[in-house]
Amino acid sequence: MYPPPYPGQQPPQQIDFQKIISSFTTADWLIIGGALVTFIATFFPWYSVSYTFLGSTSSASADGWQSWPGVLTGLISLATLVWIGIRVGGVKVELPLTDRVLYLTVGAVVAALSLLYLAQTPSLGLNISGFSSGPSIGLFLSVLAGIAIAVGGYLKPNTPTTPTP
Repeated sequence: MYPPPYPGQQPPQQIDFQKIISSFTTADWLIIGGALVTFIATFFPWYSVSYTFLGSTSSASADGWQSWPGVLTGLISLATLVWIGIRVGGVKVELPLTDRVLYLTVGAVVAALSLLYLAQTPSLGLNISGFSSGPSIGLFLSVLAGIAIAVGGYLKPNTPTTPTP
Protein backbone atom coordinates (compact mmCIF):
# COMPACT_ATOMS: atom_id res chain seq x y z
CA MET A 1 0.00 0.00 0.00
CA TYR A 2 2.05 2.94 1.29
CA PRO A 3 5.70 2.72 2.31
CA PRO A 4 6.21 2.95 6.07
CA PRO A 5 6.48 6.56 7.33
CA TYR A 6 9.75 8.01 8.48
CA PRO A 7 10.21 8.16 12.24
CA GLY A 8 8.06 11.00 13.61
CA GLN A 9 6.06 11.28 10.38
CA GLN A 10 2.31 10.72 10.29
CA PRO A 11 1.06 8.06 7.88
CA PRO A 12 -1.02 9.38 4.97
CA GLN A 13 -4.70 9.76 5.71
CA GLN A 14 -7.21 7.75 3.74
CA ILE A 15 -9.98 9.76 2.10
CA ASP A 16 -13.39 8.31 2.86
CA PHE A 17 -15.37 9.24 -0.26
CA GLN A 18 -18.42 7.35 0.99
CA LYS A 19 -18.52 9.58 4.07
CA ILE A 20 -18.03 12.73 2.00
CA ILE A 21 -20.77 11.86 -0.47
CA SER A 22 -23.19 10.78 2.25
CA SER A 23 -22.69 14.16 3.97
CA PHE A 24 -24.06 16.05 0.93
CA THR A 25 -27.49 17.58 1.32
CA THR A 26 -30.08 18.18 -1.38
CA ALA A 27 -28.78 21.75 -1.65
CA ASP A 28 -25.25 20.47 -2.26
CA TRP A 29 -26.43 18.08 -4.98
CA LEU A 30 -28.39 20.86 -6.70
CA ILE A 31 -25.33 23.12 -6.67
CA ILE A 32 -22.91 20.41 -7.84
CA GLY A 33 -25.30 19.12 -10.51
CA GLY A 34 -26.18 22.62 -11.67
CA ALA A 35 -22.52 23.61 -12.00
CA LEU A 36 -21.68 20.40 -13.89
CA VAL A 37 -24.65 20.74 -16.24
CA THR A 38 -23.84 24.40 -16.85
CA PHE A 39 -20.24 23.62 -17.74
CA ILE A 40 -21.24 20.76 -20.06
CA ALA A 41 -24.01 22.88 -21.62
CA THR A 42 -21.48 25.48 -22.77
CA PHE A 43 -20.20 22.88 -25.25
CA PHE A 44 -23.69 22.19 -26.66
CA PRO A 45 -25.26 24.40 -29.36
CA TRP A 46 -26.69 27.65 -27.99
CA TYR A 47 -27.95 28.94 -31.32
CA SER A 48 -28.68 27.03 -34.52
CA VAL A 49 -29.52 27.89 -38.08
CA SER A 50 -30.69 25.43 -40.73
CA TYR A 51 -32.00 25.78 -44.24
CA THR A 52 -33.08 23.64 -47.11
CA PHE A 53 -32.45 24.72 -50.66
CA LEU A 54 -33.19 22.56 -53.72
CA GLY A 55 -33.49 19.46 -51.53
CA SER A 56 -30.15 19.98 -49.82
CA THR A 57 -30.17 20.75 -46.11
CA SER A 58 -27.41 22.62 -44.30
CA SER A 59 -27.11 23.73 -40.72
CA ALA A 60 -24.75 25.57 -38.43
CA SER A 61 -24.64 26.21 -34.73
CA ALA A 62 -22.71 28.21 -32.16
CA ASP A 63 -21.89 26.84 -28.73
CA GLY A 64 -21.55 28.83 -25.52
CA TRP A 65 -17.82 29.38 -25.95
CA GLN A 66 -18.41 31.49 -29.05
CA SER A 67 -19.87 34.46 -27.17
CA TRP A 68 -18.83 36.44 -24.13
CA PRO A 69 -21.90 35.52 -22.03
CA GLY A 70 -21.25 31.86 -22.77
CA VAL A 71 -17.56 32.14 -21.91
CA LEU A 72 -18.38 33.86 -18.60
CA THR A 73 -21.02 31.22 -17.87
CA GLY A 74 -18.51 28.42 -18.49
CA LEU A 75 -15.79 30.05 -16.40
CA ILE A 76 -18.18 30.77 -13.52
CA SER A 77 -19.42 27.18 -13.51
CA LEU A 78 -15.84 25.89 -13.56
CA ALA A 79 -14.89 28.23 -10.70
CA THR A 80 -17.95 26.99 -8.77
CA LEU A 81 -16.84 23.38 -9.18
CA VAL A 82 -13.32 24.28 -8.01
CA TRP A 83 -14.77 26.15 -5.02
CA ILE A 84 -16.88 23.15 -4.07
CA GLY A 85 -13.79 20.94 -4.29
CA ILE A 86 -11.86 23.33 -2.06
CA ARG A 87 -14.64 23.35 0.54
CA VAL A 88 -15.14 19.57 0.46
CA GLY A 89 -11.37 19.14 0.70
CA GLY A 90 -11.50 20.90 4.06
CA VAL A 91 -9.48 23.96 3.08
CA LYS A 92 -10.46 26.88 5.29
CA VAL A 93 -11.11 30.00 3.20
CA GLU A 94 -12.86 32.98 4.74
CA LEU A 95 -15.18 35.04 2.58
CA PRO A 96 -17.20 38.09 3.60
CA LEU A 97 -20.41 36.27 2.63
CA THR A 98 -22.08 32.99 3.45
CA ASP A 99 -22.26 30.01 1.12
CA ARG A 100 -25.98 30.63 0.80
CA VAL A 101 -25.45 34.13 -0.61
CA LEU A 102 -22.52 32.97 -2.75
CA TYR A 103 -24.42 30.17 -4.48
CA LEU A 104 -27.61 32.21 -4.82
CA THR A 105 -25.54 34.89 -6.56
CA VAL A 106 -23.68 32.41 -8.76
CA GLY A 107 -26.92 30.76 -9.85
CA ALA A 108 -28.58 34.09 -10.58
CA VAL A 109 -25.57 35.31 -12.58
CA VAL A 110 -25.40 32.07 -14.63
CA ALA A 111 -29.12 32.24 -15.42
CA ALA A 112 -28.92 35.98 -16.18
CA LEU A 113 -25.92 35.56 -18.52
CA SER A 114 -27.72 32.79 -20.37
CA LEU A 115 -30.85 34.92 -20.70
CA LEU A 116 -28.68 37.85 -21.83
CA TYR A 117 -27.34 35.65 -24.61
CA LEU A 118 -30.92 34.82 -25.55
CA ALA A 119 -31.80 38.52 -25.61
CA GLN A 120 -28.80 39.52 -27.71
CA THR A 121 -29.08 36.82 -30.35
CA PRO A 122 -30.65 37.98 -33.56
CA SER A 123 -34.23 37.01 -34.12
CA LEU A 124 -34.12 36.66 -37.86
CA GLY A 125 -37.86 36.15 -38.07
CA LEU A 126 -37.70 35.23 -41.71
CA ASN A 127 -40.78 33.56 -43.10
CA ILE A 128 -38.85 31.74 -45.76
CA SER A 129 -39.82 28.18 -46.45
CA GLY A 130 -37.03 25.79 -45.43
CA PHE A 131 -35.22 28.29 -43.18
CA SER A 132 -35.18 28.15 -39.39
CA SER A 133 -33.04 29.69 -36.69
CA GLY A 134 -33.18 30.12 -32.95
CA PRO A 135 -31.84 29.19 -29.53
CA SER A 136 -30.78 25.60 -28.94
CA ILE A 137 -30.57 23.04 -26.16
CA GLY A 138 -27.33 24.24 -24.56
CA LEU A 139 -28.80 27.64 -23.81
CA PHE A 140 -31.91 26.22 -22.21
CA LEU A 141 -29.86 23.74 -20.15
CA SER A 142 -27.67 26.58 -18.94
CA VAL A 143 -30.67 28.66 -17.81
CA LEU A 144 -32.20 25.69 -15.96
CA ALA A 145 -28.88 24.73 -14.37
CA GLY A 146 -28.36 28.31 -13.19
CA ILE A 147 -31.77 28.18 -11.57
CA ALA A 148 -30.83 24.85 -9.93
CA ILE A 149 -27.66 26.42 -8.48
CA ALA A 150 -29.68 29.36 -7.13
CA VAL A 151 -32.27 27.03 -5.58
CA GLY A 152 -29.46 24.99 -4.02
CA GLY A 153 -28.00 28.19 -2.62
CA TYR A 154 -31.38 29.17 -1.21
CA LEU A 155 -31.68 25.78 0.51
CA LYS A 156 -28.24 26.04 2.11
CA PRO A 157 -28.16 27.05 5.76
CA ASN A 158 -27.19 30.68 6.27
CA THR A 159 -23.81 29.77 7.78
CA PRO A 160 -20.37 29.90 6.18
CA THR A 161 -19.88 26.12 6.49
CA THR A 162 -20.19 23.45 3.83
CA PRO A 163 -19.88 19.68 4.04
CA THR A 164 -16.39 18.62 5.06
CA PRO A 165 -15.07 15.11 5.58
